[in-house]
Amino acid sequence: MPKSKKLWLAMANLEKDKKMKVKTLRKALEYISNDVELWKAAIELEEPEEAKSLLYKAIECVPYNTSIWIALAKLENYTNARRVLNNACKKIPTDHTIWVHAAKLEEAEGNYDTVPKLLRKGIKNLNKNVKITKDQWLKEAYDAEMSASVVTARAIINETLYVGIDDIEDMDENKRIWLETAENFLERGAIE
Repeated sequence: MPKSKKLWLAMANLEKDKKMKVKTLRKALEYISNDVELWKAAIELEEPEEAKSLLYKAIECVPYNTSIWIALAKLENYTNARRVLNNACKKIPTDHTIWVHAAKLEEAEGNYDTVPKLLRKGIKNLNKNVKITKDQWLKEAYDAEMSASVVTARAIINETLYVGIDDIEDMDENKRIWLETAENFLERGAIE
């Protein structure tokens, strides 16, 4: 039983008392510390300060899970959130969403000039390790705009303008692709 995630989760779900659920999940993590689902289940039951403490433990045990790093950054103050996201970029150099969250953080702090510089640096670093498609970047821009991070959305568009089309020499083709993309976004309610 100690190594069965399903049994630990079932036992936690059978508990009626929140404290007992937490205790059960923490015990499970003693045996299965590398399971993201167990960490998330335990963290979501905690108050913010205790959740933050658990998240710090979680990034040690499952350091390659982006959602845990981002959840921790969201609970931290600005300075610590920057540190967390910087460490996440080092640990997971292939995940563009960390850079997008870092840009949103800077935007939320009013550091508008930093946003495009940060994304430019992120794109440069990402290109060393992975190829992010235009569609992935456009999805991030759309999501940023829908979450009221307009500066980040604009910066993503500007910094990735030629991703995927930079090898097309026909300027008319480039223009057609971007107009088609812009029309698609307008239809979905994204106007930035």
